[in-house]
This record gives sequence, structure tokens and C-alpha cells, in this order.
Amino acid sequence: MRQLMEDFKIKQNFFSVEHPQTNGQAEAANRVILRGLKRRLDEAKGNWAEELYH
Repeated sequence: MRQLMEDFKIKQNFFSVEHPQTNGQAEAANRVILRGLKRRLDEAKGNWAEELYH
């Protein structure tokens, strides 16, 4: 798993559910990810499956 994460440049973070601010941080990160995905898919036009693969 570690090698796969390194290959795809995935950084894994662990947060305690005890801290209320953690949810806000996760939500903010999710918004950034979604904006990036939407931008890439809009640019890919009808070729979204190939774009998601990369």
C-alpha cells in the first residue's frame, strides 16, 4: 500500500475525531479536490473516463 501511495503521490493524514475543527479541514480539502476534478472533467469534454484514469 505504501508503494502505491508513493507512486500516485498520495499523502495520507490521520486525524482524531475528537477535534471538531477536523471536520472543517476535511471539508475544505474535499472542496479543493472536487474543484480540481470538475475542472479536469470540463476540459476533457466527452473523454472523462480517460481523464479520470490519469
